[in-house]
Amino acid sequence: MKFLSEATAGLLPPGYAFAWDGESREFVESAGDTYMLFGLGLLFTFLVLAAQFESWIHPMTIFTGIILAVSGGLIVLYSSQFFGKPLTDNIFSRFGLIMLIGMVAKNGILVVEFANQLQMQGRSAFDAAYEASSVRFRPIIMTSIATVLGRCRLRSCTGRVRKRGIRWGSWSSAACRSRRCSRSLSSRLSTC
Repeated sequence: MKFLSEATAGLLPPGYAFAWDGESREFVESAGDTYMLFGLGLLFTFLVLAAQFESWIHPMTIFTGIILAVSGGLIVLYSSQFFGKPLTDNIFSRFGLIMLIGMVAKNGILVVEFANQLQMQGRSAFDAAYEASSVRFRPIIMTSIATVLGRCRLRSCTGRVRKRGIRWGSWSSAACRSRRCSRSLSSRLSTC
């Protein structure tokens, strides 16, 4: 969008202007709000975790995993321009990052809560963290696989939406416009 803005500014004669429309307009209007919402979401999550664990240290251990996961997601988005079809910074990638934050926070809460219970039973901090990580590894992997497989159902959509050639991620707005898919969410999922 930055490239198009710069190219259009040089091509248009004086007195002419352009405006974004549709998803592009929404993206430009909400670009500044995204960082503020991410920051407020992380702050709110930190405060809720601090109240839940009654400690300032345990939310920091959970946030260590969140920072690593978000930086990994951003690295994948950035490096995809060098390998194959590039992924873009759009509303869907931002929603994916928010889902990633939620999933990593939930997994961190599972491990920290179980480690705290083991420490109350008299185990050392290292032994409690090691056992909590090994015991909670299976539920964490199962949750992650279920999330990915839930998205694969949307990816393999074969109804009207797929025949229109609409890309993955924008299928729901097109399905709402489709007469056959407009009844309810369950009918949309069963016809696609």
